[in-house]
Amino acid sequence: MKKDNFLDISTYEAQLFCSIYDTGNTTETAKALRTKTANVSVTLKRLEQKITKEPLFVRNRRLGRYVPTNIAERIEPHMRCIVQFAHEIMKSESQDENSVMITTTHSLLEYFLGPYVAEFMKENPEINLSFKQDDDLKSEQASLNEVFLTTILKDESLYAYFPLHNFKQKLWASPKYIDEHGNPSSLEELKKHRLLVRRIIQQDSRMAFGSSIAKVQLSEIMSRCDVYSARFIDYLCQAGCGIMPASEELIKSSGLNLEEAYPGFKGDEITVYVSVRKESLKKEAQKKVINWIFRCRNIALRKINITPDFSFTPLDFDVEK
Repeated sequence: MKKDNFLDISTYEAQLFCSIYDTGNTTETAKALRTKTANVSVTLKRLEQKITKEPLFVRNRRLGRYVPTNIAERIEPHMRCIVQFAHEIMKSESQDENSVMITTTHSLLEYFLGPYVAEFMKENPEINLSFKQDDDLKSEQASLNEVFLTTILKDESLYAYFPLHNFKQKLWASPKYIDEHGNPSSLEELKKHRLLVRRIIQQDSRMAFGSSIAKVQLSEIMSRCDVYSARFIDYLCQAGCGIMPASEELIKSSGLNLEEAYPGFKGDEITVYVSVRKESLKKEAQKKVINWIFRCRNIALRKINITPDFSFTPLDFDVEK
């Protein structure tokens, strides 16, 4: 199938379509999907643009409701199938109430969570904990049993987001590199140095260059090393191969022998959220894991004398949220 013939329809869009089809009412649909009426209208418009460029529903003033057009009538059975299959998949996933997948970057896995995993497993033998490395920090769609650390708020009607911390981006180099090449004091001087640039699938200029503004001004850099590995870039920087952007919190937590290069550099702050499907917050295993992640954050930051930017109230196991 050609890419331009593929319809990228989400289960949420299909569910919204079926709700409007059944109720004829955007307000009732918003309540059913736990979102705002304005969001329903925006999503419906986006769905129409994907499918037909024409309305799927029209307002019938006599009936006081939205009624489906001929196009909506034709696609309605297929939308039902999407919703049904999604429910079956979620039902299958939810059968193992004690399985939890944590997805995040190698740095957060290794330096923030890693030191405390064994203790957690010992205290909670009933939880089947697994891990997945994803250095993008951007989730396309988390599974029902997945706790995803992300930088984007994608769909607050489906996901709960708990702010973890603002990770402050700075520039780092080994003492050896600084002794040989000195510290830059401006972006113009930085252009004379070799910049180690972490490349990931969904490129975030704040992570790759330390700041969105710096990316524009550093486009003329003559000596740049693109590294398609989150771990190897750390090795190269420590070996004195150049300067790399990274957060202060993770560099200090990692124990890498690096010093701040260009102390006057104004890097961006990247907010990381702990994301989970709202249905998952009914599960005790998910709540325990989320509470544990924030305990790990508190310990890891306390060790490097940094205060968490966000407070967190542990999730209550006795109340479904």
